[in-house]
This record gives sequence, C-alpha cells and structure tokens, in this order.
Amino acid sequence: MTNWKARLARLALALLIAGGIELAAGFWPAPRERLEAILEILELHPTRIWTLRKDLDTRFMGAPLHTDHEGWRTDPAAPSGGPFRIYVLGDSLTFGWGVGDSQTWPALLQRRLGIPVRNASVPGYTTWQGMRVLHEVALPDRPEVVMLCHGVNDVSKLRFFGSDTRPDEEQRPQGELAVTGWNLLMSTNTYRFLRNRAFRSRDGALEGQVAFLRLSQEAPPRVSLEAYARNLEQMVAQVRAAGTRPVLVKMPLNLPLPPQVSSASRRHAAELFAQAGRLVQQGDSAQALVHYREGLRLDPLDRKHCWETYELGRKSGDTAAAEFALSLLRRMEVYQSSARHVQSNLRVDQVARETGTPVVDVEALFARFPGRPLFNDPVLDPYHPNATGHALIAEEAARLLSPEYLGNSHKPR
Repeated sequence: MTNWKARLARLALALLIAGGIELAAGFWPAPRERLEAILEILELHPTRIWTLRKDLDTRFMGAPLHTDHEGWRTDPAAPSGGPFRIYVLGDSLTFGWGVGDSQTWPALLQRRLGIPVRNASVPGYTTWQGMRVLHEVALPDRPEVVMLCHGVNDVSKLRFFGSDTRPDEEQRPQGELAVTGWNLLMSTNTYRFLRNRAFRSRDGALEGQVAFLRLSQEAPPRVSLEAYARNLEQMVAQVRAAGTRPVLVKMPLNLPLPPQVSSASRRHAAELFAQAGRLVQQGDSAQALVHYREGLRLDPLDRKHCWETYELGRKSGDTAAAEFALSLLRRMEVYQSSARHVQSNLRVDQVARETGTPVVDVEALFARFPGRPLFNDPVLDPYHPNATGHALIAEEAARLLSPEYLGNSHKPR
C-alpha cells in the first residue's frame, strides 16, 4: 500500500511538471486549498499563458463567480453585453479575489456611472499579459477609457502555470492544439485527483516548496522594473493612438517590508554562525542547530545560513529546525516582493508624470483609513481588497472619470 501511494504521488508530480503547473504549493502565501481553487477556474491560453475559464457559474474563495462566454468576470444582476465604454485591465486585486461578482470595483463603477464596464482582469496577470489583453480584446472593442491596473504580479517570481527562472517576456506562445489538449486533460476528474493529491501530500508540498525557493534565489522577477515602466508607457501610448483615454491605477500590496537589522545584530549573528560551523565539523549537529537558530533570530535575512540550517536540520532529522529555516526563506520572498512593489509604484508615478496620464491612487486612498479593515484577512489574505475596499476604489475611480473626461453628459450615480 505504501509503495502504491508513493507511485501515485510520483505520477501526480510528473503530470504537474509536464503541464508546467506551479508546484510551490507549500510556498504559496495562503493555504494549499487556495491554489487548488484558483487552478479550478483557470485554463491555459496560447498567447497569455493562462486565462479564466468561460461560462463559469461557481463559487470562488467563498463568493459567487460568473464569467461570460468570452471568459471575463461578469455580474449576472447587471445589464449584459456591450459595447463596453470602459475596459479595466488588471490582476486579482481588480478581478475581485474573495468578493462577489457585484462587489468588484469595476462592477460598482458600472453601477455608479451607468455605462457598460468590462472587468478584463485575470488573477496572476502582469503588464506583459495585460499588453496582450489590450491588443487582442480591449482596443478592438474601441472603448472610450482603458484603465491599467497591473503591478503586484510583475514583481513576483510565481506563476500559476509555467513557473521557471525565465521572465514573462521570454515565455513562448504555445500551439492551439497543445493548449486544447492540456485543457482537456486538466478538466478530467483523474487529473484533478492526482493534482490535489500532490498538493495535499506533505512530501509533495515540501518538495515543491524547496524546489521553488532554490530556483527563486537567482531568478529575476516576472517583469523587471525597467520592463514594467516600459510596458506601461507602451500601453498608454497605444491606447492614445487608438483614440482612447488611458488611466493608470496604483494599488497597494499591503505586505511587510524587510526588517531593519542593526550592525551589532549582524556581527553577533556572524559569530553564532561561525560557532555553528565549528560544531558541525565536530559532529555536534544538535548544538550547531541551536547556534544557527539563535543567529537567524538576530539576522533573519541571512539566506546562506538559512539554507545551511535547513540542510542540517533535514539531514539530522530535526524537522523543527528545517521548517524554521524554510519559514524564514519564504518570508524573504515576501519581503523582496514587497520592496520591489514599492519601486514599481514609483514607476507608475513616473510614467503618469511623463505621459500626462491620470492616476487612481488606491495606495494613497487606503492610507487615509489606517484603522479600517480594507483587505480580506489580516493574516491569510492581507493584500486582496475586501468589499469595503472595492467600494472605496469604485468611488475614487468614479470621481476621476468625470463627464468631461469621458466626453459625454452622463452623471455618476
């Protein structure tokens, strides 16, 4: 029975690797069930890597989720169909992770302005994918306004599909036949069973977690800061060239920045690491791990000694020490993403100034309500806006999209 389970786990991992599915389930900054849930609503796409499934009528993160026949989130209670006068291109923060169809800020904006708004946002999307949505979907529809709301995934190294060490711009389009075949496979109950078993397997999750953390050490973000600014500039220019008005949206990430480590703490930590190294040579792994952990509490940003702690803990059977080290390594990835996002938002400001493009500054908006809960969960999901957050964003966007800017006589409701 044990051999059968082991073979099944290996088969599941092999299928996931072959499909380019993200194996870092243990790294994912939320319970593994969330990664399973997101993969249930996505499918592969030949030019954008992935997209939302069409004609969804389900629940996602505890809220109702519907998509139309083209695969975009829609509010069944709102008037259907276009022509869409506003397109909102973005990621999960705009898609509405954890809120209902009618609670997303694009849906609320449509209600306030009384004009059709398309929420062309997909969880995990970067500006690289947004440029393809712009050309393939938004501009051909000739809207009056295109709102660009990307950033949080540009600074990440994590993709739902095809995670490797290459940035998005180096991803190659897949053939229609291959995409169709994989989507058919991933829709089968057998594949779902194997995938979820791999995610829920402690060994499988740990293997994926460690593999991702090793790959991510030297891997660049999905979109560099320079490419991020360049993508925004190009999209703004292309929107204007099509006779449409661009709007930039600057979103907060709401993740912790790296802690400040004093010089004295670093020196003390270095002494402890040196003592740990000597203890390892003497064969005293237990005491070495005590010194390693004390050193990492003083300097939790020392990646090299985190890995040494993990390897020694795994080798000596000290699971607690190994998991302690992995928790710090995961946190370092969060710190890096948060620090890069601060820089990417500065690029939004720069592009806005240089191109004369208006900005819906959600980061500044949320900062005006420091004690108000505006995100889904302070621990499990501190970065996706909740229904209150979406309502504030819609109000701010409606204020910017005045009748004069839209070029008509409508009045916000």
